[in-house]
Amino acid sequence: MKATPKTNFVNRPRRLLPREPGLRLQNDGPLPQLSTPTSPPDGRAGTAPYSSREWFIKYADRILFGTDAGPSLATYQVHFRFLETADEYFSYASHSPIGGQGRWNIYGVYLPDEVLRKVYHDNAAGC
Repeated sequence: MKATPKTNFVNRPRRLLPREPGLRLQNDGPLPQLSTPTSPPDGRAGTAPYSSREWFIKYADRILFGTDAGPSLATYQVHFRFLETADEYFSYASHSPIGGQGRWNIYGVYLPDEVLRKVYHDNAAGC
């Protein structure tokens, strides 16, 4: 990617999500042409709401709204709740009260409107 700085890349889901926020913030910074879809919110990003929020704000220009789950109202409701609210301790599995990656729940990251606008529309429109 460094050899082709004018080429935009969209990575696979979750590559840039803040599983290890400090490490991801340091390692992913030098590749501004790399974007990632949001993918489904999962137990890792949603259990670290403060770090996740910081990561979404810092990389707001590089995140595209997307999912590798099938399109359904329930799936999108979980996405929107994770990204838009400060709700506490809710299931990230749209089909079950117990998440698929563990028996924990997640927290919303309550992103600012300007970040949501970029993630939902502006970043994809500019690709």
